[in-house]
Amino acid sequence: GAAPPTTKATQRPIKILNESGSRVEIYWIHPQTRALSLMSAPNVLNGATFNLNSYIGHEFEIRELPSLKTGVCK
Repeated sequence: GAAPPTTKATQRPIKILNESGSRVEIYWIHPQTRALSLMSAPNVLNGATFNLNSYIGHEFEIRELPSLKTGVCK
C-alpha cells in the first residue's frame, strides 16, 4: 500500500546510532520508484549518531562501507 501522506502529523524525528563497527551510508528509498537517495553525506562513522526528519511509512537502506585499510566489509 501507499505510504501515509507526508504531513506534520506523520513527521517523525529519527536518530540512528551506528554501532556496527564500520562506516555506513544511509539511503532513503523512494516509495514509488524505489530509487535510493543518499541521506548521510558522506557517511556515518562507527559510534556516531545521524539525525533526520522522516515520515511514517518511509523506508531506508543502510550500507556498510569497505574498510579504508583492507577494502573489504566486515
